[in-house]
Amino acid sequence: MARDLDIPIDVVACPTVREPDGLALSSRNVRLSPLERQVAPRLAAILFATAARITSGAPVEATLDEARSAIAAAGYTRIEYLELRAEGDLAPIQTLDRPARLLAAAWLGDTRLIDNVQIPSRSGAITRTAA
Repeated sequence: MARDLDIPIDVVACPTVREPDGLALSSRNVRLSPLERQVAPRLAAILFATAARITSGAPVEATLDEARSAIAAAGYTRIEYLELRAEGDLAPIQTLDRPARLLAAAWLGDTRLIDNVQIPSRSGAITRTAA
C-alpha cells in the first residue's frame, strides 16, 4: 500500500510479540474479563494449528472452515475474518504455492482481537514468537 500510494517510507515486517500463553500483545487485552483472558490464547493456538495443517497439504478452504468452527467453539462471539493471503501483496490465495500469512480478527465479548501467522512455504517451519 505504501508503494502503491507512493508514500516515502520503508515498511519493516517484524514478528508478533506474544504473551507466554501465545496471545498477541495488544493494548486491547486489558479489556478482556478474567474468563475472556483465559479463552483469548485459543485464537493463536488455532491459527498455528491451521497453518501447520495447510503447510502439510490440507485443503485450504476446508481447513479454514474447520478453524472457524474451532474459533467459535472456543467462545469467540463473532469471526470478522480468517483468510490466507500472499505474503508480499496480501492477495487472497486458495493454495499454498508461495509464502503466505494466515490473518484473523475475531470478537471475544466486546473486544476485537487480531492475529496473524506467517507461513514461509509448503515445506517451511512455522515458528511461534514469544515475549
